[in-house]
Amino acid sequence: MSRRPRLVPPLFAKCQYIAETVRLKVVPPAGGPSGTFALNGGIALPKVVSQRKSLAMTQVRRVRLGWADLVAGQEVWVPVLLSGYGNENALAFNVEFDPGVIEYTGLKAASGTSQMENNLAAQEGRVGVLLWKAAGKAVPPGECSVAELGFRVKAAVGSAKIRFGSRPVDSLIATVDAQPVTTVEFEGGEWSIAQRRRVLGGQMVSQHMAAGRWNVELQAIDSSGVPVSAVNRSIRVHSVNRLDASDAEWTPVGVAPEVTPLGTLRLPLPQSADQASRFYRIREE
Repeated sequence: MSRRPRLVPPLFAKCQYIAETVRLKVVPPAGGPSGTFALNGGIALPKVVSQRKSLAMTQVRRVRLGWADLVAGQEVWVPVLLSGYGNENALAFNVEFDPGVIEYTGLKAASGTSQMENNLAAQEGRVGVLLWKAAGKAVPPGECSVAELGFRVKAAVGSAKIRFGSRPVDSLIATVDAQPVTTVEFEGGEWSIAQRRRVLGGQMVSQHMAAGRWNVELQAIDSSGVPVSAVNRSIRVHSVNRLDASDAEWTPVGVAPEVTPLGTLRLPLPQSADQASRFYRIREE
């Protein structure tokens, strides 16, 4: 029988699942002594939650999966994003997926981060991941990528779902002083499977002003950085007022891109003080 890998420093918590979102809470065992927690296979550990717990322990952290371009027959790396407060030292989580749609290929931790994975049940669609920084080190505040999960797309059409689960490791986050965070939200995702890589941006070809509008022409670039034709692609324009905005803050502009005979994109953007100070991106739906 294989042994479950343990995260160092030892951490302990239980998970309460709500649909696709997981809220991780530290709770005492039913009928157990009030001074200790008997979790993780019955190992008695000191009680860590009290009425005087710090604000840093009660703040909500969020772990979600970022955007990825799934193409039939190709490998894709799905980013794992942590939104925190700059004092998170260790993270453990599990992902679940349909092994008939995507096949797990590996794990890449962010720079300066140690990793361990439990992939014994990968063929069944379950993988556990453990990530931790050196003692006294923490991830940056805000949202940042802490790892990437590798998959090979086996299905030719449809979509792939990746959920956060409860096996094979204990899901948790710990701070630099080895204390478990009391509330964590986990958010999985679903991605459609395409036959070719999607347009993820554009390179400037020309720009000029006419009839009170900025006319910008772009060469479409796919997710691998290769220039591609925009013909027969459903491309949307989004904008935001700051570059460090999250994906959810990018909003549709309402501008219909024009595809030229050469396959480039023309974007007629309104000329206004508000629009001039915003940032724009194009992305294939």
